Amino acid sequence: MAKPIKSKNILYSFNFYAGSHHEKLMSAIADAIAEMLPIFITECSLTYEGGNGAIDYDYAVKWFGYLRRQKLGYTVLNLSNRKMSYSLIKASTGENKHLSDDDLTDNGPEEFKSLHYYVNMAVLSFGIVFVFFMMALIYTIFSKRKCWTYYQFIRKIKKRELGDVEIHHVKYAYVKRILVMALMLITIIYLTWRITFSINKDHGPIPIICNIILLLVEILGFIESCVLYFNILNIKDHTLPLIDDHEYPDVDIFIATYNEPEELLRKTINGCKHLQYPDKSKVHVWVCDDKRRGNIKELAKNINVGYFDRPDNKGAKAGNLNCAMARTSAPYIVTLDADMIVRSEFLLKTIPYFVYVEKCNTKLPEDQQRHLGLLQTPQCFYDPDVFQYNLYSETTLTNEQDFFYRMIEVSKTSTNSVIYGGSNTILSRKALDDIGGFYTKSITEDFATGLLIESKGYLSLAISEPLASGMTPNNFDDHIKQRTRWGRGVINTARDMKLLWRWDIHFSQKLSYLSSAVYWYSPIKNLIYILSPLCFAVFRIPVFKCNWLEIGVFWLPMFILQYLCLTFVGSRMISLKWSNVYEICVMPFLLMPVVMESFGISKSKFKVTDKSSNKSESQKRSIKMIPFIILFILSIYGIVRVLTVVNLTNMLCMVVILFWLCVNLYTIIMVIFLISGREKDEENDEFARSTVVVRTCEIIKVQKGDGMEKNATTSVLTEHILKIFINDREFLRIGDIANVKIQTDKYKAVLNCIVTSVRSISGKYLIIMGILEYDDEEEYLQILFDRIPTLPQTLQTDFFRFVLFRNLVYRVIRLFSYFYIEKDIIHTSKKEIPDLDSDMV
Repeated sequence: MAKPIKSKNILYSFNFYAGSHHEKLMSAIADAIAEMLPIFITECSLTYEGGNGAIDYDYAVKWFGYLRRQKLGYTVLNLSNRKMSYSLIKASTGENKHLSDDDLTDNGPEEFKSLHYYVNMAVLSFGIVFVFFMMALIYTIFSKRKCWTYYQFIRKIKKRELGDVEIHHVKYAYVKRILVMALMLITIIYLTWRITFSINKDHGPIPIICNIILLLVEILGFIESCVLYFNILNIKDHTLPLIDDHEYPDVDIFIATYNEPEELLRKTINGCKHLQYPDKSKVHVWVCDDKRRGNIKELAKNINVGYFDRPDNKGAKAGNLNCAMARTSAPYIVTLDADMIVRSEFLLKTIPYFVYVEKCNTKLPEDQQRHLGLLQTPQCFYDPDVFQYNLYSETTLTNEQDFFYRMIEVSKTSTNSVIYGGSNTILSRKALDDIGGFYTKSITEDFATGLLIESKGYLSLAISEPLASGMTPNNFDDHIKQRTRWGRGVINTARDMKLLWRWDIHFSQKLSYLSSAVYWYSPIKNLIYILSPLCFAVFRIPVFKCNWLEIGVFWLPMFILQYLCLTFVGSRMISLKWSNVYEICVMPFLLMPVVMESFGISKSKFKVTDKSSNKSESQKRSIKMIPFIILFILSIYGIVRVLTVVNLTNMLCMVVILFWLCVNLYTIIMVIFLISGREKDEENDEFARSTVVVRTCEIIKVQKGDGMEKNATTSVLTEHILKIFINDREFLRIGDIANVKIQTDKYKAVLNCIVTSVRSISGKYLIIMGILEYDDEEEYLQILFDRIPTLPQTLQTDFFRFVLFRNLVYRVIRLFSYFYIEKDIIHTSKKEIPDLDSDMV
């Protein structure tokens, strides 16, 4: 090699014995590598030259460490059971014996001695899983002896034939259990490999530190997922009990308000006034105004509901509710935010649970009685959140909070740890009295109040059916403020209430609440997940060591199962793609508040989330984009650099790094789009003109001024416009005035409208009408709001590239001020409608 042959297709053979060949020969091979000579180690051993003598462990470590760093292939002398020092197999081993690690000599690199480590790790992992399974089984057997959840209480009543309420398992429950058990097993195997074999000790302390940090985050994530899936797999379908009309009790409804607009409160009160109840005199609606506004007091008087105010704002929202409690007496209390409009069936689908539990208690000894303390219904929303709207996904994406309220909250019933969400909730006055009212020492009074109620032994229940809907934060800035308040409040409450050391709650309750608190540290976790591939791709820090086989055996199955579990077990309300966007978009802005709150630097002042549409984000967008633009640049650089070092020997490893970088890059791009916002398109965007948009297909009647009447089909209903389909192109023209009669099972409204546009779509005519006057505005508002919002309730199929492409296209269109492709075909003049082919909107 000192005198290389000047010819192509030459491979140089190199031999060494660790006991005989030291720095001089290592220097020679280093020089050859520097000259870019292709080298393969055809013979090597840990012994002295000749094959006998002691093994030189010190130089063996140096040699094989050097070979790994330089990625040089080698063959080790000698795969035999000869009585020589260089033999890899002990002389006592029979020729027909199946080899194990015990049959190997001390000669040979560490990799060869670990031929069976995959099998050994699998056995070890199965052992760990078995231990966990036995612990869970023992825990389940002993916990079932105590009646501490709603499910256990109902099952106990059913077993004693004291009640007739049925409890059903959710659909595909056993398939989900098998899928989750497979994920847990594969993840334990992966973590076992990570702990035992993936720590890179060959490149100094920095890779080791980075590896350990990433490993700790992965372990924490595994524990979180165990708690999440354990609860989800125990979801039950709790049938609504049947009770007699005279058994419905008095109910106080508290509408907490501070600075919300009068028009918004009018809709909320209107929803309460239309609640169905056997005896409506038992429903008491109270507006709890913490800003002492004269116009709100007058509004309550005109609509004939109660009004409370107080001289100060001590205790913020919790203090406001406590003040209302002191002035009322109904056994059950409903708390509503000022924007939450209840469906008419709200009380009929919630109060029977409380009444049924109390009826069952009359048949039990006092020491076995349990009382239902709170029932949480989902916080649903009739306007798109910032993710749906800003990312042009209001027809494919669920609301960001749907997975929490309709899946996680419902699952927490299994551990009696349902989180009180502050609104759309029914609480027992007795439970509130037992804890001294709503908790006032936290900015998340709802979280603390629910914890205290459950710690007193009260049952909690969450149902998945949306029974009220409200407004989400209107812009990204308000979304960040809301999440910051929630995160700081939950961490503050967990610390001040000594959650970890409380002995008045069950272990599963404690674990569930701790999981809720730990969730708010996800900014730290996500920062590590984003920086880890960048450490290797940009800063050349090998965070952990692995080969292509380890990637395929340990990481790939775990990733596939994670994706399947989150999609299938999560009932299509969440996906890895959107979960990443949700969490990473708040990462830079929650990081410091969460850390500060952890060290007791609290922000105790309560500030109501602004849900008005008057505040502009434009002045802050650029600043908020800075950390993501930096990550975008680093990700692009990292991808380019990885592409330059890919070769056949490291192909799979590099592909995984590239995949990780590309997923992060996709998320970063989507976050940048999210922060950049979406310009309001008054012409084609219904949400630009109305907070609620009902997409429906119902038969209505349209009557012109001359008395002529025709049937039509609704397409879109809002507070200010209608979109309807009609077959007769001659019936309505732009500028015509007509009455639209809308009738549902519960409501009837007549709207006086003017035609503003007529468009041809697929052989029919889309009529856009502006509402001039209502014959009964309250009835029409109920037609809009007394239903499950027509925004997506489950994730629609929307691949990565489609979402990204759609956002790119719309933003390019916005850049050139070309906002629509619809085509008006009828003008204001009364001309004959041309015979046009149908156009797509």
